[in-house]
Amino acid sequence: MRSERPIIAGLYLSIFDSLGLTELGFGSFVEAFNVIEYALGTKPASIKNYRDHAVAAVLKERFFLFVVKNFRESPIHEIFRNPLSGRLQFKKHERRVVQISFLANV
Repeated sequence: MRSERPIIAGLYLSIFDSLGLTELGFGSFVEAFNVIEYALGTKPASIKNYRDHAVAAVLKERFFLFVVKNFRESPIHEIFRNPLSGRLQFKKHERRVVQISFLANV
């Protein structure tokens, strides 16, 4: 049940939209996402992702995803209509960074 809570929260926000924000006492979606994610102990943006996925499932051909690639060097964009139709392929890319700092008092 614990792993289903972020999904339920995202679905609630997708179904009730602005009314859901008001009923929960939030002033914006950003505030709602941050507070709910912290309260549930989920990863950042997971509630927003579940909300967007639910909306995309309902809107189908009327839902567009705007993706920016190569953002740091030379940004290019691509627009996907109905991204849940299967055209998008995801590949996991993981990068680990080790940072070592030294602090000296004089």
